[in-house]
Amino acid sequence: MYVPSRTPGRLLWIAIRRYADVMKPYGSWDNYIRKYREEIGISQDELAILIGLEGRGAISLFESALRIPDLARLIALELIFEEPIQVIFAGIAEDVRDDVKNRAWALLEGGGEKTTAENVDKLRTLARLARLGDDNALPCGEVV
Repeated sequence: MYVPSRTPGRLLWIAIRRYADVMKPYGSWDNYIRKYREEIGISQDELAILIGLEGRGAISLFESALRIPDLARLIALELIFEEPIQVIFAGIAEDVRDDVKNRAWALLEGGGEKTTAENVDKLRTLARLARLGDDNALPCGEVV
């Protein structure tokens, strides 16, 4: 399929590739721990101490996305880097967002529920989740 060089899709693809090239030295697409650690000028050992670990081994595993920190350490990373977890772990956050979106769509499409006073909050929540990352699409059966 031919994609003209100035279409919005083509421009988005170019922007993603450029961003990927810039971020490549920082390790995995799944997270940017190394990027933020280097920005504030701390070593893996220092970061390990700050989040309550011994040695840099775990930090290396976190940076290469071979291991994910527990909730307390995720919160510590958020405090240290002053960035939300969804930004630090952008790749994982995107995967989770897509999974939740797809599951919400499946529940909306398969439920066949009519809107009642008892289920309006549930249907609103499912409709909101089914639109994650897509401001233009409205799922079938959305409660307005």
